[in-house]
Amino acid sequence: MPILKGGAEEAVVRKAVLKLRENEQLRELEPLLSFFVSFILEIRIVQQIMRWDMTVLRESPWYQAILKEG
Repeated sequence: MPILKGGAEEAVVRKAVLKLRENEQLRELEPLLSFFVSFILEIRIVQQIMRWDMTVLRESPWYQAILKEG
């Protein structure tokens, strides 16, 4: 079952964040989830739900790869 089926709904996103936080290995995916959710929910809501931290996002390897590609 996809973790974000119905992901345009705030309640679904909140539930997905709780699932990520339950699993130590998945906790690191929260910034990535924040990034994707920001395309469908208002940033203000994303910030309320998650630990939206642009510093963590900017330091991630995939963000650096995107910058290199320009």
